[in-house]
Amino acid sequence: MNESDVNESDKFNAIKDEYLFLMNAYESMDQRALLIKGWALTLIPSGIGFSYVYPIAQIPMLVLCLLASGVFWYLETTWKSFQYHFQARIQDIEAFARGEGDINLHPMQTFTRWFEAFHKTHRKRFMDNATMPIVFTPYLFLIIVIAVLLALANQP
Repeated sequence: MNESDVNESDKFNAIKDEYLFLMNAYESMDQRALLIKGWALTLIPSGIGFSYVYPIAQIPMLVLCLLASGVFWYLETTWKSFQYHFQARIQDIEAFARGEGDINLHPMQTFTRWFEAFHKTHRKRFMDNATMPIVFTPYLFLIIVIAVLLALANQP
């Protein structure tokens, strides 16, 4: 085995390790997105309930819950955007493994490729992610429910 074979083998192993790391990071971000949803679906309904237990604080509490719904929606959308920026590097490595794409793919370029994807697509991807049913479903529902409750609370 000559030196170039060893270097190619090391390069392949480094790219394989990077791929496994990226896939693990990508999947673990879904777990964190579910954690964000869990917090939202615990705190916001609790706040709605609190607003009816203490009627003097009903409108301010409902407004706070409405704002919190928007904040959690924004937070999860941002998190999904961060997750999806890993896709560019994952796709690079998968194309390399299929013998397509860049034959001279260099290992350990996750950070660089993530920021390239971020700067190219962040604004568009953010809006796309915000309107994905998997992201907006609980928040949009909560916002509609809270808006209806606020409208009913303002009636004499």
